Amino acid sequence: CDDLTTYSSGYYDNMISSGLAGVSPGCKLTVYDSAACSGSYSWDIVDGTSSPTAVTKSYNQLDSWNWTDKITSWKCTCHSFLLQENQDAIHATANASHHAGSGDPSDDDD
Repeated sequence: CDDLTTYSSGYYDNMISSGLAGVSPGCKLTVYDSAACSGSYSWDIVDGTSSPTAVTKSYNQLDSWNWTDKITSWKCTCHSFLLQENQDAIHATANASHHAGSGDPSDDDD
């Protein structure tokens, strides 16, 4: 949990009204209205839990969601089983590419 009441002497606490947020595949970023990732309200501002690629969201005005100047803490949560699936897919693609060979006669797979 990143708490904006302690970051940079609390300067950013309840001061965010727009920005760009991003997460890795299998992760989500949740914002909270109180310190220590707690409070009455939370919002998954970016959700990449079912995405095979990174996800970004741009927010010009958080007023539309009634969150302007109300973010006090945030937390990024990643689901390891999704990260493992993505990593397995990347390795399978790399292995398939390697075994396809380069076409160069000096490239000996064995």
